Amino acid sequence: MASKQTQKLPIHNLGLYRLNNFVGRRPELAMLKNWLNEYPVVAVTGPSGVGKSALATALAVDNAARFDEGVLWISATGEADFDFYDIVRDIEDVLATGITNQPVQLWPVLVLQQLYGFNRLLIIDELSDAAPDTIDKIFDMITQIGPGGHGRFILVGRNIPQRLLELVGEAWLLLEGLGVADVAKWVQRYQYEYALDPLSVEMLHQITGGHPLALQIVAGLWRSADRSQLIDLASVQYPDDWEARLTAIVTAALVFLNRTYPDMGQLLTQCGQSSGGLSAEAIAELYWNNIESNFTLDEAVKELQRRGLLMYQPEDDRYFIHPMIRRYSGVVGYVDFGSISRRQHILAHARYYLKVARQFNRLPPEQWPTVDVDWGNIRKVLNYLVEMAQQHLEFPLEQAFNFIDAEQFPQLPAHLDNALIFIRDYALALSNYLVWRHPPEGRRWLSAALIACRVLRDRAASARVSVTLAALAYFHQNYQMARALYRRGLPYFREVGDHVQVVQVAKNLGTVLRVMDQLDEALQTYAEALSLAVAHHLTREQAIIQTLVGSVYYQQQDYKAAIDWHHKALMTAKDNRQPDWQAAQYNNIGLALEADGNYQQAIEYYQKAVQAHRRVQNKKGLSTTYGNLGAAFYQTGQPEQALEWYTRDMKAREELGNWLDLAAILHNMGHVALELDDLEAGTACFTRSRDLYRQFGQAELAEEEQILIDTIKNRRVFLE
Repeated sequence: MASKQTQKLPIHNLGLYRLNNFVGRRPELAMLKNWLNEYPVVAVTGPSGVGKSALATALAVDNAARFDEGVLWISATGEADFDFYDIVRDIEDVLATGITNQPVQLWPVLVLQQLYGFNRLLIIDELSDAAPDTIDKIFDMITQIGPGGHGRFILVGRNIPQRLLELVGEAWLLLEGLGVADVAKWVQRYQYEYALDPLSVEMLHQITGGHPLALQIVAGLWRSADRSQLIDLASVQYPDDWEARLTAIVTAALVFLNRTYPDMGQLLTQCGQSSGGLSAEAIAELYWNNIESNFTLDEAVKELQRRGLLMYQPEDDRYFIHPMIRRYSGVVGYVDFGSISRRQHILAHARYYLKVARQFNRLPPEQWPTVDVDWGNIRKVLNYLVEMAQQHLEFPLEQAFNFIDAEQFPQLPAHLDNALIFIRDYALALSNYLVWRHPPEGRRWLSAALIACRVLRDRAASARVSVTLAALAYFHQNYQMARALYRRGLPYFREVGDHVQVVQVAKNLGTVLRVMDQLDEALQTYAEALSLAVAHHLTREQAIIQTLVGSVYYQQQDYKAAIDWHHKALMTAKDNRQPDWQAAQYNNIGLALEADGNYQQAIEYYQKAVQAHRRVQNKKGLSTTYGNLGAAFYQTGQPEQALEWYTRDMKAREELGNWLDLAAILHNMGHVALELDDLEAGTACFTRSRDLYRQFGQAELAEEEQILIDTIKNRRVFLE
């Protein structure tokens, strides 16, 4: 259907396998396209297997030219309900925006900035069980974008929370099965594969209701001995209840598979334990090797695909099971195994996906999307392991830090040892991911790992887990816990002489102390880190620590010391050919000079920073320095030059989508315009700044801009 179109898609994470059996839906596509032009959000609901996800995917492909800056499919991973983190995770995987480098409290605004000014489409799948807080955040995003914003949402699900449906209004499609004419097209396309008779179109439509999933499953049973029973079951017992009829069809297909091809039935049942799809390698290693069969794996997989029980995406060699098939295939969540068998399966999954998880530490963040396709499987198995440990503890895992060093510590049964080993190993394997993506369960997982390390008497792992948990606490702005955890892990690294880790941990501890305004202690901690960095030729760390020391002196308003330390960092960066850090130091020196009242010198350093940022193509750094130049020229009574640099900053922030920063720049430009007696330009700047603040829910700042607008208006009246 869309082979030529899919070759021209913008950056995306769409599951194009959904289009493999796509037929018809032209009126629905046209209707949804019109709604997307008019409304910020549209919704598609309907029973399982009716083709909601395929329709949303087709809509995205058909409108790809409009959303040329990205199309994102967002869904929950693992066995967890949909969470706002799922939106953040997919944005980072597809767009690499840096949102997760910022405190968690800022995520909603930062996500909104990635939609408001860009031609981007978010398809959000299955919100029905999302927490109220997540629904509230999505509601706020949609209302803040508004009809005039560029970003668009498609909500997909069997049902959608009422609060969101109120926003959707009339842009809500309740999807039903294909009509007879489209079923005829489907039969024409697949009649030879399934030995279908075109004269059977009416009966096929009657049995399946035109549901695409049911069509493929029934076609797979069309020449089997079960056909008459299927017709009776679906048409007579459930004449009007399509959800029940589809359940009966899926059940019949699974019963037939298990009776006729028990090996394939076993394979499908075990594949049903996956979350978010699974690779061909996982199918072979985790499942097929333990199944006796007269078929090859390739033959078994193709037969499951033919019967509509397994879907395949060739772009990344990955297999998927329709959610309804998974619900009835038997072992979602390992729940139908006996206790011993269940534990064996969990540990087998833990062993396999640990190999995958370790790639997060081996690869740079820009390559994480190649691993993140298995995040659902990693998340699922780790949650099961952690829950196994929680069941034997008398305190919540999140409070583990309060008990971990206590003399009286609960004894855990020996059969948990393998689970504890995996929990520890996963925490170590995911340390980078947990710090730079910090999923919602991160603190719980790391707390469980601290317990595991205590039971396993692994001091090295305990120290590493402690500092990872400290970094996570820092991003959640829990600075007291971060300080305590860094102090807990640091002595071990000193003891074993791991100088690289001592430098890293001391540097991070110093930063926590600086944020807590414990500046003298921060300087002492930085001094230890810097001494080791110099002694062991860790030059990049040396430049970073010198910069941090300069920042402490700046915070203490000792600007001359700050300038001296930023000069040291500049020389270190030059000696070691670190152009990115050179640019940062020119800007930092300019800030300190400006704070000390040396505006002309500050301007000279800012201009050096501009040249350096351009050489390394750092758009964000350029934007920051443009704004600093605007402020410096304004302070020196040169409003024309100030306006020139602020205008450059405005254009840069528009390109980056930093809309709140843009509002602040527009505010500054408004004051410069007033300095130049250009009341009209000043009003325009304050008005746009006000509107942006309102758009992003900053009511107090918007009110301040309105006061300035009213002041200008009154001044005009007075002058007239």
